Amino acid sequence: MEVTVLTEQRKTAIELNNKIIFNASMAQDYLWEMCKALKEMKDTRLYKELGYSNFEDYCENEVGMKRSNAYNYISIAEKVNLENVQPVGQIGVKKLALLATLSDEQQKEVTEKVDLENTTYRELKAECDRLKAANKKAESNLKSLQTELDNEKKSNEELLSLRFDKERAEMQLKRTREELEEANDKITALENKPAEIEIAVQEDTKSKETIKQLESQLSEKDFRHAHDLEEQKQQYQEQIENLENQLEQAKNKPAETVTVKDDKGVFKAYYLAALSSFENLLKFVDDCSDRDFCVEKTEKLLEICREKLGEIT
Repeated sequence: MEVTVLTEQRKTAIELNNKIIFNASMAQDYLWEMCKALKEMKDTRLYKELGYSNFEDYCENEVGMKRSNAYNYISIAEKVNLENVQPVGQIGVKKLALLATLSDEQQKEVTEKVDLENTTYRELKAECDRLKAANKKAESNLKSLQTELDNEKKSNEELLSLRFDKERAEMQLKRTREELEEANDKITALENKPAEIEIAVQEDTKSKETIKQLESQLSEKDFRHAHDLEEQKQQYQEQIENLENQLEQAKNKPAETVTVKDDKGVFKAYYLAALSSFENLLKFVDDCSDRDFCVEKTEKLLEICREKLGEIT
């Protein structure tokens, strides 16, 4: 049986090792509490009660800790989820600080894949970097999808605007065609007026011939009425000349409205003009796209005509 000689150096080594393990265990047990205490001291600014104007001076003078280390501990308290990393003390400050750079979901994913106690800091950093890169790529893809969605939405809005403009243009075109048809009907009616006036002139011409016949039949016995007949003849001649002038003006300017006296010939001219216009109106109503509207307005016109006729009778 081999006997191990316990030299003074070996004895010292064993005692030092036990001391390190004990102190490390104590440090691990109180690591989380220290992190929380540093965070509370900073947030509440209680270091001012100890005579320090800022947190950094307090850490360096009271705790013997550099600013970067203090903020690493505070970051651990703020961002590391204890449910993902138990026990905290056995993982190490550097690893915990590394986990603090991840979101809660990323921490959970890392701890499910990696044994934090037995994994080196370099291996853990590589896994965290890989996870961050994947997350960054996912965010980039999400941003691209959002951009595509926004562009699609904009395209749809532009398409709806184009459809609205097209419908508005079609409605405007429809109204323009209706106005053009109405204008053509008015032109046709005006073009027919010279012929109607010519009919009235022909009627007055017949009256002139009748006067001549009456003149030839006058006897000496009825001569006393010649003066009256002459005046009547003169009136008819004036009417004929007036109608002939109006006929000439109407031929030169079809759009002008010709005013004639209210006798039978003129009435017939007006009657034929009104009848022609009304027939054109009925034809337009029959072809009109908005038939109900046109029929309603035509019936209203007939009611107005009956009212006006009732007023003069």
